Amino acid sequence: CSSDLVLGFLTGAVLLAVAERLQKKYRTFSSLLAGGAFAVFYLTVAIAFHYYHIFSQTMAFIILIGVTVFMSILSVVYNRRELAIISLVGGFLAPFIVSSGEGSYLVLFTYVSILNLGMFGLSIYKKWSELPMISFVFTCLIMGIFLLFNYTSSSTVISNHLFWFATLFYFIFLLPVFSILRGENMRTMSRGLVFVIITNNFIYLLSGALFLQNMGLSFKASGLLSLFIALVNLGLVLWLWKNRKEYKFLVHTTLGLVLTFVSITVPIQLDGNYITLLWASEMVLLLWLYVKSKIRVYEYAAKVLVGLTFVSYLMDVYSVMFEHHSLDKIGKST
Repeated sequence: CSSDLVLGFLTGAVLLAVAERLQKKYRTFSSLLAGGAFAVFYLTVAIAFHYYHIFSQTMAFIILIGVTVFMSILSVVYNRRELAIISLVGGFLAPFIVSSGEGSYLVLFTYVSILNLGMFGLSIYKKWSELPMISFVFTCLIMGIFLLFNYTSSSTVISNHLFWFATLFYFIFLLPVFSILRGENMRTMSRGLVFVIITNNFIYLLSGALFLQNMGLSFKASGLLSLFIALVNLGLVLWLWKNRKEYKFLVHTTLGLVLTFVSITVPIQLDGNYITLLWASEMVLLLWLYVKSKIRVYEYAAKVLVGLTFVSYLMDVYSVMFEHHSLDKIGKST
């Protein structure tokens, strides 16, 4: 079994050496060879751990982390974004490759946080905007799988830990803003990053509200979370407007998020007539802002709020009429 291990690492090393020799003349082919080399390394460690038990779980995990870091370094040295993508995917797969069905979720999500931060640093340094998108997808998948198979709402401690990890991931995935600002090709690369920024806000609201609900708090916190998200985006809008006025599409998108989450806060946190009054006030404010600035985002948001306010008003009227009707019936019966 030890000879198979040596053979596996030797095969990967040979593929890597050949890729290095061919990297100047045959760039694409050498990248495929390098990717294959690291796939051999990952597969060798997995077989050595699961079938031959040569490594402990901790040692196997450390080796895979070392392979991921080595591949990331090579991607920078040879300026190959494809190697960075392979290393990122391998980094996310590493915990599952050496998984034995048992493990600490704290260790898992701490590792994912470190991996995301490292790869965001790399994406900003090298202007490789694919990396944040891949990180976002894999992080959401890992969190979703954990919630589906391992999460129980009865544990307030786990809910508390997961809420803080969700908050950390939320702020990490605001970093694509800086990738956009440093991007080489804004037209082709920014749309995916903007999608990550927008989706990140809604996923944080949904997951955070779930964890807050199971934390046993004595007050309604979901609306406060929505308001917190709106304030974070407002801070981002002010910073972008002050320092990066040329990125108007990003300013308007983030401003739209502010208006959206402020509007979401109202029905989540309040009840009855207060919803109608606050939506009506927000609608008037947005119309005034549109008249003053001519920014289309204000106009669209005001139109949406006109409909929402009207629906809320009808619901209030129906509630009052139903209440009076019920009181009349009770009065007649007595």
